[in-house]
Amino acid sequence: MDWLIDSNVNEGYPYLADLCEPQKFDRPNLFEEPVPYYLWVIKDRRNDGYPFIHFQFSIPVITNKDYIKLQRQNQNKVITKIVSTYNFNGDDVTFQRGEGDEHSTLKISNPFMTNEIMNDLYKELYGLEYVPYAMQWRSYPYLEPGDQIIIEDQKGECLQSYIMQNKMTFKGGLRADTKAPAPSQQQSEFKHKGTLTQKVENLQKTTLREGKDYYGVRTSREFGLKIKREDGASEVVLNSDRLEFLANGEKKLYFDIEEELYKFTGKMIASMFEGGSINIGEGTFEVNEDGKVVIKSADVTITRADGKARVVISEASGMKFQKYNDISAVWEDSIALDANGEGVVTGGLIRTSKDGRRVEVSNNQIRCYNDYGELNGFATNNTSGQFGDWEFYDNGKLVFRVYNATSGQGVTLLPENGASLVVGSHGNVLGLHGYISINGNAISSLSTKIAGGTYGANEQEMLQEIYDKLQELIDAINDN
Repeated sequence: MDWLIDSNVNEGYPYLADLCEPQKFDRPNLFEEPVPYYLWVIKDRRNDGYPFIHFQFSIPVITNKDYIKLQRQNQNKVITKIVSTYNFNGDDVTFQRGEGDEHSTLKISNPFMTNEIMNDLYKELYGLEYVPYAMQWRSYPYLEPGDQIIIEDQKGECLQSYIMQNKMTFKGGLRADTKAPAPSQQQSEFKHKGTLTQKVENLQKTTLREGKDYYGVRTSREFGLKIKREDGASEVVLNSDRLEFLANGEKKLYFDIEEELYKFTGKMIASMFEGGSINIGEGTFEVNEDGKVVIKSADVTITRADGKARVVISEASGMKFQKYNDISAVWEDSIALDANGEGVVTGGLIRTSKDGRRVEVSNNQIRCYNDYGELNGFATNNTSGQFGDWEFYDNGKLVFRVYNATSGQGVTLLPENGASLVVGSHGNVLGLHGYISINGNAISSLSTKIAGGTYGANEQEMLQEIYDKLQELIDAINDN
């Protein structure tokens, strides 16, 4: 503060002032009223030298000479949670801000409370701390409940608190009993109740009175019996001429007296229906009294809970089992039967038995299993690098493979794991076509030769026959 004009001084004089540190004045040498305060002292610098001091009061201080008895009660009270509750005709309206246990909660009752007011209260009072106390003292009449005070105890320690209860009496002198009570944490959590209090509370809890709530139950001559959830999300009303189940104020299940029918609005989940019939859409969906279901001119879609698979039954397009493709964001048919009953199976598993001896078609493969669930006999190998391979197993052991080399490199017959390869059978013709290469080498034809005269006629004939047969064999191998 740089400038100060006091109301008791002529405003024609501007005074430049100095702001000093807070000072404590214990006795009435400066005031007629003997109340100690912490003061801000502002000294005047007028040219005429006339002394002028302005005092700005803050929190009043009660010294250990001002009270008869001072008792500090329990630990400091710190407010971290505020709860406002008011009962309107049996319905509690509650506003709450902050978090904390019972000891840290400030409870108030205000019928005009709003969220805005509660927010302001929480902003102003959060973290408020005071010292619980009880004091008998000389009293200052101008102090009233709600005022903040500082009390000096016998050890000279200053306790900052508030006046919350103040009872003043006069018997030859003024005296006051002033308190700022706060129960301990144990007392806050476990409050002691006398026998009379317990009986009264028990009557209030167990007695059902007209127009008053008893655990959400209320009776009235107007509506009969009403059961309402605390947050108002659901409600039941029962009377001789009224039966209603409401959700958020809307009728969901009720009895129509004029039509003598029960009516329902919303979603129904049931484990059993007995008797009667169901008719939706004037015969579009119908369940007769025998339990037979008839759907006419309609589409039925049954979708799995995770939205990844569904079954679609349609009069126009037939029946489809579909799965959802996350990449293309479309439904793809796994099994599709058109309106004429013709269909296609895509993906999945097709098998002749659940386990044991069976044939399976799945994942672009065909596999045969024996009684023990081992691969046995024919199986395809269509993995990423093996398209077109055929394999044969003996009790789970691979014994033969037809290897498709791909890229125009031909097909190879490969015995595996020490197994033998036998081609043909006795008494049957084994035919080979094309030329034959052995270990990658072709066999060239024989040049023309005739047995010389050094051999006899029979020998020459025999040698010539062998030569001719060898030439036929080589010509057959070379496809000549």
